[in-house]
Amino acid sequence: NIIFHRNHPNERLGLTLCYGITSKSTTNIYIQQVDKESIAGHRGEFRSGDQIIKINNHRVISRDQAINLVNGACHILLQIVRFQVNCLPIIQS
Repeated sequence: NIIFHRNHPNERLGLTLCYGITSKSTTNIYIQQVDKESIAGHRGEFRSGDQIIKINNHRVISRDQAINLVNGACHILLQIVRFQVNCLPIIQS
C-alpha cells in the first residue's frame, strides 16, 4: 500500500495511466509512466506496468471509478500489484 498526501485536492500526482478492458464490467488500470518531478516521482515507489488494484480501499473496476476516487481527495491510498518478469538468459553459440 502506498499513501499519498496532496496539499491541494487538484495537485497532480504525476501518474500516467493506461487501461485494459477485461470484460464488459471490468477494466484493469496500469501505470504507464511516472513523472520524476511529481509527488509520485519523488516517492520512487512506482514502476511502469504496476497495476492499481484498489484506491482508498475500493476495488477499482473502471476508469471512471478510478478518476472519481482520486479527484478531490487529499489523502489517497493506492494498492498496487507488480508483476515479476522472468527472462531466460540468452545463450550464444
